[in-house]
Amino acid sequence: MIHFHIITLLKKLEKVVVFSTKIGALVHETQKERGMTAGFLGSKGKKFKDKLPKQRELTNNRIKELSSFFYKVLIQTRMEQTFQIT
Repeated sequence: MIHFHIITLLKKLEKVVVFSTKIGALVHETQKERGMTAGFLGSKGKKFKDKLPKQRELTNNRIKELSSFFYKVLIQTRMEQTFQIT
């Protein structure tokens, strides 16, 4: 019974680690986008004109990845609660 409890805790910890990694990746891309936007505005559109749309796409992809993971964990958690699977 103790082994089962440890395995359950490790599975939950794994989800937290993956979630925090995805949040970190999103924050990183958001910071890069913010920096490029500041450079673009500061240069009156001369700098980062070509790079900014690509960075926005990267940021949007990270948002989608985080949302997808969160939704998957939410569904998994609801199923575990419904069927009392741990």
